[in-house]
Amino acid sequence: MQRFVDVHDSLDTPPRVLLCSLRDGSLIMPIYEQPFTIPRFKILQLQPPEIIQLQGNDGTILFGALYRPDIERFGSLPYKTLISVYGGPTVQLVCDSWMNTVDMRAQYLRSKDILVWKILDAIISLG
Repeated sequence: MQRFVDVHDSLDTPPRVLLCSLRDGSLIMPIYEQPFTIPRFKILQLQPPEIIQLQGNDGTILFGALYRPDIERFGSLPYKTLISVYGGPTVQLVCDSWMNTVDMRAQYLRSKDILVWKILDAIISLG
């Protein structure tokens, strides 16, 4: 057992799966990499959301993701806004993950001049 599998993605990077050495963490070989050259990615013009933190009145930190409309296409504020509150019980939706970038509902609404704000309600989901 001299190897491990590293699975990584982020707001800016599609998933990739790498076989790495336990000894020094070096790459042995890529198992799967999603190239950005797929024409569909270019056509869709996906923009990663902005990860934000807000402090509630009680001091609780609330995490959110903002999908802002394109300022060059739609101008600046104010925007129509959709707030999507997540209260659990499964995993948190607001994280540095490619899944947030490819949230097609949020991306579609963003492309239609709607600001989408996904927020984790820590009070509900964390008790």
